[in-house]
Amino acid sequence: MFTLVFDTYSGLCNQMYDIQAAVNYCLVYNIPFSFRYASLRTPNNLCAWFDIPFDQLFDDSMFVHFPLYKPYNTLDCNEENTHHYNNNTRAIEWLDINRAILPQFEQIQKEYIVLRQFWSIPCSIKEQCNTFNLITPCKKIFSIFRGCFIINFFERINKYRIVVKSSNA
Repeated sequence: MFTLVFDTYSGLCNQMYDIQAAVNYCLVYNIPFSFRYASLRTPNNLCAWFDIPFDQLFDDSMFVHFPLYKPYNTLDCNEENTHHYNNNTRAIEWLDINRAILPQFEQIQKEYIVLRQFWSIPCSIKEQCNTFNLITPCKKIFSIFRGCFIINFFERINKYRIVVKSSNA
């Protein structure tokens, strides 16, 4: 049996769709899965993307509830045993969406299959779970934004107190 390795790609919403589609597809067909990369826009070209490890953008602990999930760092992926290991081709560009998808995977005969931007493929899958409310940023990003929120919150409180004091004077 093969393991599907997902590379979420493009904007944040598309990557959330990728996660939702990947988890549900694998649950329906009882396929082990992992997430390798997420992507971010390049600083100087908002139409270009670069890959980062999935867990540097998303908190992958949400997947522990799924017995089929395998953390990427526990897999032994390499060019010989992984289909599309070093390839940026989106899934929709190499899979025939007019044919059943699972038999296409079974014909590959590799231990791992990388799927980039998978969300547009499994349009007829009955969703087993809603992952959207489980998707959160990784701890590093969460702490950065949490810090910004707390600082901003206290700045607003202090500003409000100044306004109240000055209006009561």
